Amino acid sequence: MKKKDFLLSLLAVVMAATIGLGTSSCKHDPSLKVSKLTVEFDSKGNGDGNVYVSVENTGWSASIVEGADHFSLSPTSGQESANLTISAKGENTSDQDYKATVLVSSTSEEIKEIINITQKKSDTTPISVSPTNVSLLGAKGSTNTITIKTDGDWTLNGCPDWLNPSASSGSGNTTITLTALSENWSDTARSVELTVNTNTSSATVAVSQLGTLPIGLHVETSNMTIMSDGFACDLTFGPNAKGHREAFFTESEVQTMTDRDIYNKLMTKTEYNTLEDYTFLNGWANPNTKLVYCVAAYGNETNDDGTHKYGPMTIVRLTTKSTTIYDDMYLTKSYNSSRWTVTASRQGNYGQRCDEFYYLAAEDDDAEEFYFWATRCTYAFLAHLYFKPNIQTNRNWNYCNGPQTMNWIRTGNKFFCTTWGIDKDTKEFSAELSAPAYYDLTVSTPHEVKRTTSNPEDWNKPRQIPSRTEIQKMMNSLQIFKVSK
Repeated sequence: MKKKDFLLSLLAVVMAATIGLGTSSCKHDPSLKVSKLTVEFDSKGNGDGNVYVSVENTGWSASIVEGADHFSLSPTSGQESANLTISAKGENTSDQDYKATVLVSSTSEEIKEIINITQKKSDTTPISVSPTNVSLLGAKGSTNTITIKTDGDWTLNGCPDWLNPSASSGSGNTTITLTALSENWSDTARSVELTVNTNTSSATVAVSQLGTLPIGLHVETSNMTIMSDGFACDLTFGPNAKGHREAFFTESEVQTMTDRDIYNKLMTKTEYNTLEDYTFLNGWANPNTKLVYCVAAYGNETNDDGTHKYGPMTIVRLTTKSTTIYDDMYLTKSYNSSRWTVTASRQGNYGQRCDEFYYLAAEDDDAEEFYFWATRCTYAFLAHLYFKPNIQTNRNWNYCNGPQTMNWIRTGNKFFCTTWGIDKDTKEFSAELSAPAYYDLTVSTPHEVKRTTSNPEDWNKPRQIPSRTEIQKMMNSLQIFKVSK
């Protein structure tokens, strides 16, 4: 090649290289792309909300232009390519999808990308019940209604045996009638919470049935004294009580009866227009007899026929105790012009175990009163009303000089005495009082305390009962003597 041609060729190469370098140094146009144009979440808010924003020669910004209440973005701008995180703010409990639009723009807003966001509607079947509290009258057959609102299938659960729904399952909106299958024979409402379920949701309704009996007429028993021949206890009446009925049965008489049957039988017994704060078996029972005591009170309300309307019945079931002391604690009595003397002879099975016992003694009118009640009432009566209050309060205790003999200065011609012992092993009071001792020096032949035999027919006869005033009068005059080894 000639030298001239070579130089021309070299010049052409240099010029071409220069032109090429000049072209590569020119600035590119901005670009913006997103990795996906749709984002979807389930109703709980779960889903892939990561979107990669790729940019060249520009910054970027992102904003929710529609549906911002349900979604959030982070970050909202940048100068370089980055991950944009789209999140659902919470669960979608509605029956419609949540939708939103995200706008991603370059800095100059020349380039724009739109991302569509969806959060699916709730996959549960919502349900509601109205009203949420319903009440039925106390009579059998009383009704009320509830309305179930749902788009799906439902079941009703929790109905007790006293309540019947017109339907226990179904589909869609339904009105149900609730019917009381029995009378609420009480003075308080009975209630239950029912549950209505779909496959995914539930709702509750509280149902109550009013009582049919007047309120404030409850009768409570307490401080029970159970002995071999019967029982006695304290009674507390409700604030609205004016009078009462009570009845005593053997368990065999009522074991096949419902409480309502027993109540009807109680209503045939004597009605008392007073309220004593205690009661006792009228007559005697044999040892180990299963007894049923029933009591109910009336107030100011009356039935259509003018009879008293009674409140709820209280039922007490108990068994009289076994014989323990009567033949084992024999009292030997004597007297002279200055004193009464009674010696307790402890013999037999129980008497030998009785290392502690109490004498109850009284003179003159009170002695005659005790004699009257001892021949007509149970050991439980005497123990409950006279022994227990004195022993519990340590009132009028007189300790005997000897281990078994009581001496009482004599001031009258009538005298009554009986004892109540404590088993040294069990520390329980005996189930009987000792055979009572009674003297009446005003008659030629001293009285003997004799009791009639057990007769359940006597239990529910109208009875004579001492008032608290009379009881307190006797309490003030009697004496309690304690004997212990």
